[in-house]
Amino acid sequence: MSGEKLAQRSYYGKALAKLAETHPDVVVFDADLAGSTKTSSFQSAAPERFVQTGIAESNMIGVAAGMAASGKVAFASTFGVFASGRCWEQIRMAVAYPCLNVKIVATHCGLSVGPDGATHQALEDIAIMRALPNMTVVVPCDAHEAYAATLALADHQGPAYMRMGRSEFPVIKEAGCGFTIGKADTVREGKDVSIIACGQMVQTSLEAAALLEKEGISAEVINMATIKPLDEDAIVRTASKTGAVVTAEEHSIIGGLGSAVAECLAEKLPTPMGRVGTKDTFGESGEDMRIFIDTANLEQIKRIDSWGILDGVTTNPSLVAKEGTDTPTRVAEIAKILGDRPVSAEVMALDAEGMIEEGRRLAAIAPNVNVKLPMCEATLKATKVLNEEGIDVNVTLIFSPLQALLAAKAGAAYVSPFIGRLDDIGDRGNDMLAETVQILKNYGMGTQVIAASIRNPMHVLDAAEMGCDIATIPFNVLDLMLKHPKTDEGIAKFKADYEKVNGSQ
Repeated sequence: MSGEKLAQRSYYGKALAKLAETHPDVVVFDADLAGSTKTSSFQSAAPERFVQTGIAESNMIGVAAGMAASGKVAFASTFGVFASGRCWEQIRMAVAYPCLNVKIVATHCGLSVGPDGATHQALEDIAIMRALPNMTVVVPCDAHEAYAATLALADHQGPAYMRMGRSEFPVIKEAGCGFTIGKADTVREGKDVSIIACGQMVQTSLEAAALLEKEGISAEVINMATIKPLDEDAIVRTASKTGAVVTAEEHSIIGGLGSAVAECLAEKLPTPMGRVGTKDTFGESGEDMRIFIDTANLEQIKRIDSWGILDGVTTNPSLVAKEGTDTPTRVAEIAKILGDRPVSAEVMALDAEGMIEEGRRLAAIAPNVNVKLPMCEATLKATKVLNEEGIDVNVTLIFSPLQALLAAKAGAAYVSPFIGRLDDIGDRGNDMLAETVQILKNYGMGTQVIAASIRNPMHVLDAAEMGCDIATIPFNVLDLMLKHPKTDEGIAKFKADYEKVNGSQ
């Protein structure tokens, strides 16, 4: 494990682009979420074999089934709650029953969609799909395995369902790894307990195993990337070795991996067992607001980073100019300090071609650099191109929810509404921010909202209350957030009382 964090859906897109070259029989369908599911990568590579059905998931499955019946290999993608719920009848009757070559690939599954809440947290999809005859169910552990599994599914005969999360998380597999449907692999040897996991819970299980080792418990970790057909031999083998089994999944314990493993052990090797996952309940919103600092000053970044609360940095040409350096040099320095945390660097070009070329140069500085583009018509064109190339875009100078909506539709990873500048002209910046957050949440577009142009701590408080993803905050405002006169008063009193009893030291 390198510690590098990657999004599975991005590597699903890369694999589809590869299939566009190697598999002329592959066709790809999407339901108005190509930027989020990353099927846009296939669209760029083979537009004549890409079908955008719009917000009509059930229709998408029916058309994909028709193409499969005509000899094509159809990939159909949308969010997990829609893929497994809205069009389940079409999947059952038009795909599973005739055993057609349709690969349903769902993103934004599990709890990792965070603030989107119960309506968008697919926690039942494995159970729903596992129950269908003829259906193969795959849950890759990381981005590299998602890439390999996509290639394997293209050559697999019959219907399949693959689920992935939204967020970036640490990679476990090496780039170029293979994938065999129906085979588990041991990612950590152990002798006292077996942890059988799928998806991003494999990484969490490895972390748990490391903690258990400190307590003298040797945990074996099994990556069960195929839930159906289940690798029962691997389950029996590890259970025989350790004598105790725990399953871990980002899914309900009812009907998912835990149920599948329990069914296997009940019939073949009764073993003490526990299941880790969600109970008989829906999910809830839970992601905290991330804090970025809006600066190009290295000392300010290092100081805030030392507090342990820094999640990223935004810069712009004006901030860089104050430091007496050039943008590429300063962005490289900031990126090195932040490691894998994001850095936004702004282009100077105002035409689409110039934005694209400058954006590519900035993104090439470091893997954690994303590109800031000022909102205009050229920005929408450039955002679409850069997004299809896997470069995250932060569309800045947003002053209305409609601008944010357009940027999100173009594939922006972030939009930055400027609340302080609206307040400066007597408008209500926070109202605009609240509307932007709500609109993007309504449609689950995957674009994150960065509250920008923050003037005071109350702006930060308001952004947090309305569920904004990120606030990018100037150093002086962060410093104000840290302080309160009553805190100073309390410290002075504690010190005085201590000295009364113990004397000054």
